[in-house]
Parts: sequence; C-alpha cells; structure tokens
Amino acid sequence: MSEQVAQPDAPATGEQTPPAAVETPGEETAKRTDWKAHARTWEERARSNKAELDGLQAEVEKMRQERMSDAEKALEAAKADARAAALSEVGTKLASAELRAAAAKASVELTEEITSALDLSKFLAEGEPNADAIQSFVQALASKQPAQPKFAQNIGIGVTGEAPSKAYDPKSIAERVNQMMQY
Repeated sequence: MSEQVAQPDAPATGEQTPPAAVETPGEETAKRTDWKAHARTWEERARSNKAELDGLQAEVEKMRQERMSDAEKALEAAKADARAAALSEVGTKLASAELRAAAAKASVELTEEITSALDLSKFLAEGEPNADAIQSFVQALASKQPAQPKFAQNIGIGVTGEAPSKAYDPKSIAERVNQMMQY
C-alpha cells in the first residue's frame, strides 16, 4: 500500500522530488568562516616572521661589527658610553620626579632628609625609572608614617565650633530686627 502524495511543486507525471534540505543550526555555523581561527593562524605567522626577522637583524649587526675598522669600533663604543652617561644623569632626575609623584599620589610626605639620603640610581633600570621599585619604596614609607590630616583641625566652624552667641528663637530675632529698625 504505497500511496504517493503529489506535492504542489512536483511534476504531474507522478514522480516525487526530494524534500528541500533543512539546515540545522549546527550545519549553518559549520558553513560560516571561523574568523578566530584565521586570526590565530595569522598571529602565529606574524610571531614566526618576527622571530625570523630578529634573528636576521642580529646576524646583520654581527656582520656590520665584523666589517668595522678599529676607529669605527672605538667611535661606537664612545657613543654607547656617552648615551649611558646621559641616561644615568637624566634618569636620576626622572626617578626623583617619579618618586615625588608616587609619594603625592599616596599622600606620603617626602622630606628633604629622606630625598637627600636616597641613592636614586637604585630606582633606575637601564637608565629609566623603575616603577615597581619606586612604588614599593613609597608603600613602605607610607606604612611607617602616621596618618594625619594636612589641614588645621578645630578652627571654630561647623560641628567643632562654639555655639552661636545669640539665640535664634523667633522672639530674639524679632527683638534684634526692631533694634536695627530704630537706627
């Protein structure tokens, strides 16, 4: 008992057409491009290219050093020494400024005694201020200083001040207004 049901789109000859393929959500996402996978692939390629480039740059620098004359080598060494000296000099000033800024942010007072006793070169890493060393020093200094407000206390206003000298009840206010009106 096989009954054939004619579909509206089916030819009149009695042949059946297969039903249209219904896509499930899984098939639909499989057809989409996985952009994250493509991005990871390109990131990996970029990393490998960067590593290769770094190796080639080191090789070129080595070859350049080999071809230099003694005078050129001495000149390069002098340049490197001058750069290190300049960074050291400027670096201590930068470290001092960074130290003052970090202390101000943490509400720590840096006295002249403290700053003059410090060896600012200990706060440098390759000529640049070492933020971690500065931060740890300021935190250690903050833990040793007592927390005191930097403004005057009990200056006579607000809750800490004295009570008003005259009463503010309606009767006394009316008396003062009348006195002022007589003048």
